[in-house]
Amino acid sequence: MDFAQRTIDLALRNVEEGGRPFATVIVKDGRVLAAAGHLLRL
Repeated sequence: MDFAQRTIDLALRNVEEGGRPFATVIVKDGRVLAAAGHLLRL
């Protein structure tokens, strides 16, 4: 799995939903522990 691409995809989806281009994917030992876009509207 390409974790960087997953983060980019989350950020892009966040922008499409009216937010800013921010996202986080936390990975440990090849497993995603958490993934989230940050819906921050300014």
